[in-house]
Amino acid sequence: MSSPIAMPLEAQASALVSFLAQAQQTLATSAALEICGGMRAAKLPPARFLKAALAEQNIELKHTSCLKAIALMDGFAGHVSRPKPTWLVARYIFEAPAITPTVKSHPKGADATADLCTRLADDLSDTKERPYGFVFRASDYIEFIFEGEPQPDARYILSCKGPGDSPAVLEESEALNAIERVRRVVEGQFNGWLDGAAKIAQPRTGRLRLLKDGMVIAEGMESAILAACEADGDFDLQSESLLRLPADGRRYRVFHVVAGSDQRVPVEDEVLERLWRRLEAFYRFNETDFSWFLGRRQEEHKEGRFVSDGFDEERLSYELQSRAISPGEAAALAGVSSEEWQAAMERGELLRTSLFSLTSGLGLSSANDLYVDSRAPVWMPVSGGEEIALWMRNFDHLRLTVSGVAKGAPLAERSLEKLMKLYRRAPDPISLQAVLTEAEAAGLRLCATIEKRFVSDLPIARERLAMVGHLSIWDGKEIEKLGPPKAGTDDDNEGEEWTTIDEEYLVRFNSASVTVDDLIALQEEVTRARHEGQEPGWETATFAAARVFKGRAGAAHLAHTAITRMTAMSHLIQTGALAAWMEKSNEADVELVPKNVLKAAARCPLVRVRNEAGFDAATFRHFALEYAAGN
Repeated sequence: MSSPIAMPLEAQASALVSFLAQAQQTLATSAALEICGGMRAAKLPPARFLKAALAEQNIELKHTSCLKAIALMDGFAGHVSRPKPTWLVARYIFEAPAITPTVKSHPKGADATADLCTRLADDLSDTKERPYGFVFRASDYIEFIFEGEPQPDARYILSCKGPGDSPAVLEESEALNAIERVRRVVEGQFNGWLDGAAKIAQPRTGRLRLLKDGMVIAEGMESAILAACEADGDFDLQSESLLRLPADGRRYRVFHVVAGSDQRVPVEDEVLERLWRRLEAFYRFNETDFSWFLGRRQEEHKEGRFVSDGFDEERLSYELQSRAISPGEAAALAGVSSEEWQAAMERGELLRTSLFSLTSGLGLSSANDLYVDSRAPVWMPVSGGEEIALWMRNFDHLRLTVSGVAKGAPLAERSLEKLMKLYRRAPDPISLQAVLTEAEAAGLRLCATIEKRFVSDLPIARERLAMVGHLSIWDGKEIEKLGPPKAGTDDDNEGEEWTTIDEEYLVRFNSASVTVDDLIALQEEVTRARHEGQEPGWETATFAAARVFKGRAGAAHLAHTAITRMTAMSHLIQTGALAAWMEKSNEADVELVPKNVLKAAARCPLVRVRNEAGFDAATFRHFALEYAAGN
C-alpha cells in the first residue's frame, strides 16, 4: 500500500466490500479482512494481488477497477486523484559535520535508486579496501550505512514522501528491489558485502540466530551467521551443512528473531541457499577469510574520528535531578555501561550516539539542548559588506545573534534585525556594508565563527551535527579579547634572511598547478607513513610527496610546492587562525583538515611571511570561506 498513513484494516475491508457492492459483487467482510491483511505483506504489486485474491473468491475484476478499489481503500476518491509519491535521495557522513548532505528529488523510485547507486559507485571507485555496509529499513525509508570504506559511517538514504512532505509507506517490492540493486554494486562490482540484503519480508526483519545442536552460537545480521560458521571448527564449508540435511535433522539451524520480540521463525531454505551463493562469490574474488574481512571493517568503524563531543554539564545535571534519574538509569538512557558513563562525566565528553539517546530519553526537543561545541571556535572580525554576503551565501545553515555585553543594546538589536531582513533576501553587499558602517560607528563589531550544531536537513526525521556559520554583533572592546592570536613580526623569525632567490621561488611556487586532490593524496601518504611508525617531519613529507607526484612532468617542483603549501597551512593552524574549521581526531595532537581548507591551501597565493613562504591569514580565510559551500 502507498498511502501516507495506512488506514485501519477494518476501514480498508469496509471500503473494498462497498466498492464491490456498487459493481454488483458480494464479498464477505471476513474475506475482505483476510485479503487486506495479505495485501500488506505481499511482494506482488497491490492491484495484481487484489485481482488474484478476488479471482479465488470467483470475483472477476479488471486491472483498472482494482487500481480504483485500492485508491478507495487508501482513502482517496479514485486512482487518478491519488497523489504520486516523491522519492528523495541523500548522502551524508555521520562523523563529518563539515560535509553537507546532497539531497535530490525524483518522481520515480527506480530513478532514485539509480541515483543512489551512481553516487555509491562513484564513492567506491577510488577505495583501496573492499566495502562493508548494512541496511536499515523503516516503513518510509531505507538507509545504507558503511563501515570502513568508502568512508567511515557514510550513509545513503532513499526516502518516500507523500503530500505535504509527509512520510509515505514504501511498497515491499520497491524496497526489496532497491536493496538488491545496491547489493549488486557493493558485492558484484566492488567485491564487498552488504548486510541485510537478503530478501526477507518486512514483518520478519530483525536478527538472525544460528543454533548448533540446539545451542545459540551467533546472532545478528547475515555476516555474523556466516562468520560464525566459518570460525566453527566442526562446520564443513564445502559440504554446505546448513542445507544438505532435512530441516529437522540439521545440526546447524538458522532462525529469524522478529524485531521487538524473542519470537523465532525458521529461515526459508531459498534464503539460506542465496546467502551461501553470496558467500561463495565473496571467496571467488577475495583471498582473505570472510570473518577477518568483517572484523577489520568493524575495527575501522570503532576507531572513529569525531565520535565524542562536549555537553552542557549544568543542563544535563538539572534534567536528571528534576526527573530523579540515578547515574545507573542515566547510563541506560545513554546506551552505555555505568563505567563508561562515569568516564564520560569525568572527561566532559559524550559519544554522539549517546547524546542522541539521552535527548530522546529525556524528551528534549533537540540534541542542541545538551550539546556544547568543545572546540571553543575563534571569533574573526568581518571587514566589509562583501564578506558578510560571502558568509550568507556559502553556509546552508547560518545563525545571526547579538553576543556578550552588546546583547540587549538597542542599536545592536536594530542592526541584527536589519541583517536578518537582508539575509532573507539575496545578500546585497552595499546594503550590508551600510549596516556594518552604522554599527561600527557606535563601537560595535560584527564577527564571524563556525560552530557545530545539530540541524534537521535530512529527508527523514533525524538531526545531524553540522558546521554552522555564525555572525554575531559584539562590543568592540570585548571582541579584542576573543580574536585569533596575532601573527608575529619579522623579529620573531630565527631563520635565514629573505633573498632574491627566495623571491624567485615564491613566483615559481605560485605558478605551479597543485590541486586539492594532490594535497589530499599527500596528506593521506603522510598519514600512512605515520601509521607505519615514521616520525612526522620534513623527510617523511618529502618521501610522501615523491610517491604522490612520481611520473608527472616537473614532479620534483610539484612535490616541493605541495610541501611548501602544506607547511604554510600548518603554520596558520598552529597560530589558531583556522581554528573555526578544525576538527580534533582520535589521535593525540592531530587535527583533521576539511576539504575547503585544503582547497584554499591549493589556491591561495603564497607570500613572504617572516622570511618564509606562507599565507596571509585574512586572504586564506577568505578562500576557505569561498569554498565552504562546496565542501
